[in-house]
Amino acid sequence: MDRWKQLRENLAVPERCGRRQTLNSHELDYGRHAGPPPCDARRAAVLVLLTNLPQGWHVPLMVRPTHASTHAGQVSFPGGRLEAGETPEDGAIREAVEELGIEPDQVDVLGQLAPVYIYASNHDMLPCLAISSGVPSFRPNSQEVARVFWLPIAALFDTTLRGSHEIRRWGASFRTPHLQWESERIWGATRIVLDQLADLWQTLALGDEMASGILSATTNESVRM
Repeated sequence: MDRWKQLRENLAVPERCGRRQTLNSHELDYGRHAGPPPCDARRAAVLVLLTNLPQGWHVPLMVRPTHASTHAGQVSFPGGRLEAGETPEDGAIREAVEELGIEPDQVDVLGQLAPVYIYASNHDMLPCLAISSGVPSFRPNSQEVARVFWLPIAALFDTTLRGSHEIRRWGASFRTPHLQWESERIWGATRIVLDQLADLWQTLALGDEMASGILSATTNESVRM
């Protein structure tokens, strides 16, 4: 219980979990992912949904279709642009429902990670960290999702999964770091958010407490303060 109270307190101060925002950006980033965003940046939110599977704690990720207008074929969290008057938490859950078909009453939002400015699409993205009260059943929207997969939290600490690859864009060639999970390269803003999560996980030593079963993934009350 104390670990989760500490987690909520840390999430209330975003800079505490944003130390590595620029470390895993590409070579031509020059710190732009860390912001501040321009005044015309569009607000967006994504859902980072911690889920306790029999094999341990995971987060669901999705692959964008190759025909998507932005970020085609890339790995991302469920999420998107906020509607007028919508909070990041409400927007992240709404997008996850639309894209993955999850049940919103299974989601308990713990707080926000540090924002990431996505300058390629001019979005100021707020990652909302949440915990699932059970294992969600996915019903992906084929117009927005090519496939869904589970990424184990343990993969964030496996140095053998880290690498980099070359991108050719804007008439230039540059390298960007990635996390390789099975057939998917996870890079860009998604990789930055995952590194924030890894920092938070290590700082609060959440692994041992979660593994011990102190927090049941089937009981929302255990994470409510």
